[in-house]
Amino acid sequence: MDASHRTIRLIHSYLENRKVYYDLEGASFHRTLEQGCPQGSLLWKVAMTSVGNIKMDQTASIVMYADDIALLVGAARPTTALKRIEGYLEELKTWAAEYALKFSPNKSQVMSIKGGMKPPYSVKFGTGEDDQIIEASETVKYLVVVLDPGFWEHIASLKEKNKDLYKLLRCMTSANWCMGKLAARMIYKAVFLPRITYAAEIWKVACHLKKSIKALGSMQRDPVIAITSAYRTASTICLTAVAGTLPLDLEIRAQVINK
Repeated sequence: MDASHRTIRLIHSYLENRKVYYDLEGASFHRTLEQGCPQGSLLWKVAMTSVGNIKMDQTASIVMYADDIALLVGAARPTTALKRIEGYLEELKTWAAEYALKFSPNKSQVMSIKGGMKPPYSVKFGTGEDDQIIEASETVKYLVVVLDPGFWEHIASLKEKNKDLYKLLRCMTSANWCMGKLAARMIYKAVFLPRITYAAEIWKVACHLKKSIKALGSMQRDPVIAITSAYRTASTICLTAVAGTLPLDLEIRAQVINK
């Protein structure tokens, strides 16, 4: 990486004489650390910039973010695509070996975005005969977003993760807590919407599906009930109107347009 001697000495200082201390019931324990790296994530970002130097043709590209790498490969035929993937994975393994690193095939996923190629199919993690095989899946989770051709699985994932989000809020808005509609609206805007709309620029197309609109409305129901203090028998459309908020599918599309 062409690091200076000063930088190398600084890194060594982080890795030498490291101890962890633990206090319990008046007793203190310590142990010298021999594995792990406190600055691993930072150094990984520095090292990973050189991944962009791997030679690729116009049919392939690499997307890097933090410690995640996405390899995008295109081809007219499935066999050609799989061969190219294995070749590029071999180059990535060669790059990793230069830094004494290894990729985990068990944590790697492969999927086809379009072209009618569907599982089951597999690809080797490299060009070697003994390289581990990766089985294709219909969805891939990358940076919290669940990728699939229509992004419906991402909507379903959001619904599952956020189904209990407003249970605590409903308790806080009870008479004992004396928490009013203003606070409920604030939590809706500051907590709920950012969680739901994360990376919406990528999956906004899913908001046009009828089942997605229904699922998003189901997610929004508890928040608008908390904001309006209305009866649970009221329809979601009426609740959003009373709360002065857009239906969640329209809210997502509006935020994408305004960014």
